[in-house]
Amino acid sequence: MGDKEFGVGFKDMKKLSLYVFLVLILLAGCSNEKETSLENCADYTYLEYTKNKIYLIEKVAFASWEYADLKEKAKKAYIEDNKNWKKLKKYESQETKDKAERKRLSDIWQASYNAKKLTQSAVDEFEIKTSSEALQSLNFDDKIKINYYYTRYSTCEKEYQNTPTAFTKRWKK
Repeated sequence: MGDKEFGVGFKDMKKLSLYVFLVLILLAGCSNEKETSLENCADYTYLEYTKNKIYLIEKVAFASWEYADLKEKAKKAYIEDNKNWKKLKKYESQETKDKAERKRLSDIWQASYNAKKLTQSAVDEFEIKTSSEALQSLNFDDKIKINYYYTRYSTCEKEYQNTPTAFTKRWKK
């Protein structure tokens, strides 16, 4: 019997197998792209909220002591800044004003204001960095167990169903 007796030759079967294989790879890639886009959307929208960042810092990264220390420093800087602001405003409300004293109080307040901004900036950076790392360390099955993450993921799925092409272009990385 020759190759052509059954209507399909060996070379044709190889080509057909190759095409089927390529289509399967393409379908798997599209499915993976959708899942990646949905997870990216859920990750990003989940991390928009401070309470979610704090949850990840405390429950996943186990860095609550470091976070508490930074928050305490920020609180002290805020109190010091507020105290110096009140001193400056009280002095400015007096009728007799010495320019040198006003400048001294203003400089003290400005330094405490800058310290407050710096410590708050450190808190913000810690929240972003630590919570992002903690979220990325979780596999999808663990993420989806977090109630609010599940809600964000569901919202992303609805958005994907409405505009799949635009959604995928926006959220794939």
